[in-house]
Amino acid sequence: MSCGLYIPGLCSNCAGRKAMMLQDLCIRHGLPCKLYNYPHWDCPAKLDYFSVYNAARDALLDVATAKSPAVVLAASMGCHFSLRLALDYPDLIKAIVSVGGSYNPGACWRLEDSS
Repeated sequence: MSCGLYIPGLCSNCAGRKAMMLQDLCIRHGLPCKLYNYPHWDCPAKLDYFSVYNAARDALLDVATAKSPAVVLAASMGCHFSLRLALDYPDLIKAIVSVGGSYNPGACWRLEDSS
């Protein structure tokens, strides 16, 4: 059995429409679901790439196992993080549903390694 994980875009949170739709879908099918907010999701002047990635990673590790991989719904910047997570933890992600994933990490974090 899989679980649902919502990875939001920057300046978004788990109270949005996509998150609520994923939660309702998981409830209807009796699946676990994880909704979370990035640290400082309210968009302070400086966000640290790795702290945001680590928050998404921690959410994945909290809900997924090799026997119960996550189906990830990701929006905007969350699409970038979901792809990075799939590369780093291929056994923990069953599928990714990407919504508006045109995020370019180099444009936001020019001074940090975001590859």
